[in-house]
Amino acid sequence: MKKAKFNYVVDLTDVETCEDIQLEFIKAKCLQGQKITMDEFKFIIKYGAELAFDAIDAGIEALVASSNYHRIEDDDLVQDMLKLIEKHTKSRKPWYKRLWAWITRKK
Repeated sequence: MKKAKFNYVVDLTDVETCEDIQLEFIKAKCLQGQKITMDEFKFIIKYGAELAFDAIDAGIEALVASSNYHRIEDDDLVQDMLKLIEKHTKSRKPWYKRLWAWITRKK
């Protein structure tokens, strides 16, 4: 049976959580050109997704905190507002077509 040889140095000076430790071990393996397992690969994907979600949440919180946004929780009010917005943003016919329809009394 062949013994595994580990030739990498792991920097644990800036770790804060258990996930950070695992990430540092994976980084050290990759920097030395060693293969990582599928579980380590899945961990990296999950870790990156969590970082992305945290960044998005922080961005949303900063945006809401820096502006005058208000949350509307009344569904009826939201529906009424959407109807008004839709009514006022409908595209109209060009003025000459509306004029011709008015002249010929067509709708």
